[in-house]
Amino acid sequence: MSVENSLQQQFTFVEKITAGVTHDMNNVLAVINEYSGLLEDQIYLAENGAQLNLDKLQSISERLSNQVVRGRNLMKSLNKFAHETDQNVSAFDLNEMLENLILLCNRFALAQQIELKSNSTNSKIVIVHKAFALKQLVFNVLITLFEQINSPSEILVSSIPNGSQTKIVIELHPNSSTLSIDNFSIFDESAEKLSVLIEYHFSDADASIDLLLPNNFNNPQDL
Repeated sequence: MSVENSLQQQFTFVEKITAGVTHDMNNVLAVINEYSGLLEDQIYLAENGAQLNLDKLQSISERLSNQVVRGRNLMKSLNKFAHETDQNVSAFDLNEMLENLILLCNRFALAQQIELKSNSTNSKIVIVHKAFALKQLVFNVLITLFEQINSPSEILVSSIPNGSQTKIVIELHPNSSTLSIDNFSIFDESAEKLSVLIEYHFSDADASIDLLLPNNFNNPQDL
């Protein structure tokens, strides 16, 4: 892969993530604006002699709070993503990286009627690797998987330590789609540069994609 193509893929990755988060933030602001209008209506009615509906005010308050939390989490994830664009090898918590990626990918999953969830434990799995490039690889695999799913499904993402390696497992339940390994072959080169082995397990009932990666990345090749 040429340097120009590699950079273009990185820009496309950043563009998709940013566009997804800003789209979700617009939805958050639209909902806040809607409930702010309802709150103003209640104030207007009270000013004109109507009795305050405390249950309705409580409901509006809770919904506004939920949207504030949602917006805060989105911006926190985007901010973290922005600070992880370094291509250098560094130590990081793989579970934290996957949790952040799942939140950033959620809109793309929902568009395909897919529930995307983390299935990892709360314990840290610290590895030494290229965080940004690894996140880009997992993102591309997920998006390609989303595009092949044609019915409501659930995808679980987990990480499993295995000696000097760690396995990222992407599980699809149920597998009612016709998945083709050929659609994922475009990632073979980038996976190889990251010393990642991708294994595919597709059956009529379920499907999983396993990414086996070293806990200490020492490949001298530049991405």
